[in-house]
Amino acid sequence: MGLNVMKEFIAFDKKRIRECGKIVLESYFNRNVFEGMLESYIAVRYYDVYGDIKRSRKIGIIYEHLEMIYKEMDSYKDDNGITLEFFGFVYYFDGISTRFSMDELCERIGKFRRDKLGLGMGFERSFRRVLNDGVKRFRAFRNGLRDERFYLSITGTNLDGVSSCFLEENVVIPSLYSVEAKRKVYNSGIVAENKLFVLYYMLSMRVLCDVIDFRLDDIYLVSIENGLWEKREKLSRLMAILDDDLLKEKIVIMIDDFVFEKYRDLVCKFINEGYCFGLILNNRNSSGFTSLFRFVYDSEKRLLRRV
Repeated sequence: MGLNVMKEFIAFDKKRIRECGKIVLESYFNRNVFEGMLESYIAVRYYDVYGDIKRSRKIGIIYEHLEMIYKEMDSYKDDNGITLEFFGFVYYFDGISTRFSMDELCERIGKFRRDKLGLGMGFERSFRRVLNDGVKRFRAFRNGLRDERFYLSITGTNLDGVSSCFLEENVVIPSLYSVEAKRKVYNSGIVAENKLFVLYYMLSMRVLCDVIDFRLDDIYLVSIENGLWEKREKLSRLMAILDDDLLKEKIVIMIDDFVFEKYRDLVCKFINEGYCFGLILNNRNSSGFTSLFRFVYDSEKRLLRRV
């Protein structure tokens, strides 16, 4: 499994929907129309966030968008509505709706094939195999949130839907070492830097599960080790884990004002690339730059501004 969870999962989801389309539509599979619809579906399914809405409303939003996109395609008239009607089934095997069981879904798709395409049954075995593989893959992603050595510690803030996120250790330290010694080992230097890769990866998994489960309002605040700003290659590899529009929206990296003052050009470069940062003000003279940051706190962690 790669480090960029969203890109890997969405690539898999596209492949799975495309395989189902080929199985169900057979010779009626119109690649040009299908790929345009698929890109539009993924964009609305994962990236158009409408707040904490009901699943039924999400289906309506997706269908309205797909219908609009479909009618704008030059080749849609040759498709005779077939691809658009197929995507009406995608909601039910992509987890947006649980209205139908697998047997009921196959029965409905079979009726569509018979009435619209003049095709018989016989698609069920391959169709079920693709969907079962998808269930297994999704479970593997969810299991990525579990690690014998680490776990996510998520605590609420004074803002609804905004949480601070840390990585905690499950490692047993011999009693001859003090708690303070343990903290020093795991929360400083290279070890602390390397822990961020685990934190960002596991938190990416969390965000993916949030959007799949329609928990769409949650925002997570994370830290970054100051020493990484001097290690450009390592910093770039860390930020690549969050290089996705949804992750950039949902995960906010908190930095102190002295870090911004020292590495302003580099921070601004990441902001221009879409990453979200929050600022902790220790020096009031830095307040002139707060418009660049999504959250601004004072040195006592009291919220001063939210964008």
